[in-house]
Amino acid sequence: MSEATDVVSIAAAINHVPTLVKDERGIEWLMIPGTGGSYTAKQLTPDSEITPKPGFVSGGPLVATTQSLIDYVNRFKNDSTVIFANLDTAKIVACVDYHTAGSAAAGLRKHHAVLQLAHSKEWRTWTGVDGVMMEQKKFARFLEEHKLDITSPPGATLLEMVLDMEKGVNMRVGRKMLSAGSDRGISGSSLDIDGTELPPVWTLAIPVYLGENPVVVTAYARDEIDDGKLMVGFKLSKIESVIEAELTRIADEIAEHTKVPVMLGSPGNV
Repeated sequence: MSEATDVVSIAAAINHVPTLVKDERGIEWLMIPGTGGSYTAKQLTPDSEITPKPGFVSGGPLVATTQSLIDYVNRFKNDSTVIFANLDTAKIVACVDYHTAGSAAAGLRKHHAVLQLAHSKEWRTWTGVDGVMMEQKKFARFLEEHKLDITSPPGATLLEMVLDMEKGVNMRVGRKMLSAGSDRGISGSSLDIDGTELPPVWTLAIPVYLGENPVVVTAYARDEIDDGKLMVGFKLSKIESVIEAELTRIADEIAEHTKVPVMLGSPGNV
């Protein structure tokens, strides 16, 4: 009688039903129920027939922050590891098993970690209304909700300036309407304000990407009168350059803290 048959006989003798299972490597086990819900595992597949574990890692994680990518690379890196930063897609890929320097043999390129940078909530908020002219009260509400992102002039001060602008504009437009004998607003008229005017340049401090530190962004004030209504907005300066500079900074930070070279581009398989 074989060893496996002996186990089945023992299990049957104590009125328990054994269970046959196969693990992820194809090894068959006989799970013999014992007392108190316990089980005893008996290997049925001979050791000589067990397939070895794979000799390489396939796949890898999608990490959420720069620090997570740094930590992963530092744990698994070797002499073949290379990091790629794609400025167009804001994706940074660490290829752990890339081609070894000075070797004619190609690397497997199967083990990798990917950091897909996502714009921060603050960045999406401000760029979402970049160049959009808003009625004075609507713009004031926008500033009220996001005044902490404004560093110069202080957000609270800028909000007061926007509110004060309306008083001067209403006075000037009212006088023009009265002198012209019209009860309509003056569409397309120049903005002639008796009172506070907005500073032409503002400074914001907002993160470009989620989890990163704020960067300085310059905004230029815009204002006009449309059909007697004061319209206010802003135009962000060179935001493409701000994004490129931040991506380059992140790539340099990863290279510094991992001591792994960072190439601009993509490994081609991720």
